[in-house]
Amino acid sequence: MCSLYEDLRGVKKKCNNEEDKEDIESTSSSYSLSMESAAYYSPGSGSKTPNVDQPKVTTTDGQRIISENSCYSLEALGLKSPYKEDERGGTAEKLMKVTDNLRDCLVEKENNKSPSKMKALEDRIIALKLEVETLNCQKSEHEREYKGRHDEFHRRLKDTSGLQLEFAFKVKEGEILKKLDECEKFFNGKIKESMDLINKLETEVNSLRSLNKNFSHEEVQEMVSLRIQNQESEIKLNKQIKEASESLEMLKSLTEKLNQKTANEEGLVKERDVLKEQVKDLELKIEKLNDENNLSKYENENQRTISELQEKLQQKDGHISTLESEIEDVKREMKSLEQKFKSLEIDKLELEGKNDILAATLEEREMQLNKLSQEAYSSFRTPVRKMGEMVDEFRKKSEDGIRILSRRIRVAEQLHNETREWYKKTREKNEQDRKDSELALHSIKNMISTVSDTLSVSETFGLRFVEFCEAFTNRVSKVSCEINFVKDWMRRKNGALVQVKKDFDELVVQLDDKENEILGSRQKVLKLESKLRDLEKIVKEDDETLIVLKEEKREAIRQLCVWIDYHRGRSDFFKKAFFELLARHQRPG
Repeated sequence: MCSLYEDLRGVKKKCNNEEDKEDIESTSSSYSLSMESAAYYSPGSGSKTPNVDQPKVTTTDGQRIISENSCYSLEALGLKSPYKEDERGGTAEKLMKVTDNLRDCLVEKENNKSPSKMKALEDRIIALKLEVETLNCQKSEHEREYKGRHDEFHRRLKDTSGLQLEFAFKVKEGEILKKLDECEKFFNGKIKESMDLINKLETEVNSLRSLNKNFSHEEVQEMVSLRIQNQESEIKLNKQIKEASESLEMLKSLTEKLNQKTANEEGLVKERDVLKEQVKDLELKIEKLNDENNLSKYENENQRTISELQEKLQQKDGHISTLESEIEDVKREMKSLEQKFKSLEIDKLELEGKNDILAATLEEREMQLNKLSQEAYSSFRTPVRKMGEMVDEFRKKSEDGIRILSRRIRVAEQLHNETREWYKKTREKNEQDRKDSELALHSIKNMISTVSDTLSVSETFGLRFVEFCEAFTNRVSKVSCEINFVKDWMRRKNGALVQVKKDFDELVVQLDDKENEILGSRQKVLKLESKLRDLEKIVKEDDETLIVLKEEKREAIRQLCVWIDYHRGRSDFFKKAFFELLARHQRPG
């Protein structure tokens, strides 16, 4: 349409005189404004695209026009410029002014045009329309291609964000990088505008979050209240159905008893008892109806009937007329109860329909919740896996540490048992050595006693005694040496026993220390288990917060989609208005 518009201007300049050049230059300024608005509302697509790095083409008249919008759109890279209603109103007023000026120019020039020129212009317009359509098709195709590339770019960014900002983006298409480098300068300015828009959207999202929370809380309360009402209504229906069936059975029994009544006093007594039971039942029914429906009229009628029945019971047993009047009252009550039964059946049908509707809505909402939970589970599976792997690694490490500690404890217990056995063996050996030494001393004492006896007895044998004494002294010296040796050996053994006791005490102390270490390690294990529980709780809370954030994100995306659809509708409306104006001006007369 832009090229068509420029060609029309070129034809007008050829047909006009030199005096009309100033008027056409005045319209060119308005045309520039219209071209800016047309750049934001391209006929080829429903989206708004900015006029970025547009290539200019020279026509036959030497004029330069804007042929095609750049394939890079703010929508393709997720950057949308905010256009308020005031700016749209200004652009619309500018377009109306331009169209009015063109209409005046066309009215002035149509008188001077010949039919041959009109036909040529019409042919030219048709050809230009075809070119515009082809250009729009090409533009839409280019936009689709770059949208696909943009989606791939964002997918890769999402994949890399999960790896803790370790971006390993490999460039496969050089053309995209070149075009992105060319567009970076333009988009730096637009990013600031988009950041302002994002801040506004964040405020709107926060407000929407609060509204959504309130709305969801209200929905849950409504669902709970509806369920409670449904259950209460079902209980009431069941009670009322039971009461109606009981009343019908009672009425049937009354009619049978009244038909089979006799003039005997026994029958009257039985009827009196039955009437008393009926009065009690009616009183119970009145209390139930007071609690459930609060029907004052029905209570008054029942109270009147009860008072009448009590008065009639107090009267004589032979008043048959009173019984007939009671039968008529019972029949009336039957009719009223039948009407109530019918109304209760109607209410039951209505409540069943409501219950079906509520069940359907509940099933739909449960399906939606299941879908959301599945999506949340699939989208947040990777962090949960990572946390599970971390927990498993931590458990494995703690189990390995516990195993190592248990092994050390077993080794210490084995050493302790071995030291105990060695101590027992050494003690037994020492006791045996002591016994042997005591026996040797006892034998030596016996020998000394015998020697003394022989000395006292055999004084005559002096020489021999001397010889024997020398021999004895030699033997005694040997024995004394042996005794000293035994004493030294006993001292050494006692020192060894003392050392063994010290070593045993040290081992006991070491075992106590190891037991304390084991207790400390157990406490550490308990602390680590508590930390694991806390971490699991944190993971659950993070999962819940992630689900809430995802729902809020979806709500914000939905609001943005509604906003985009609204602006697209507005752009389509302005396009239609612009085309209608052009069509009106192109019509003859």
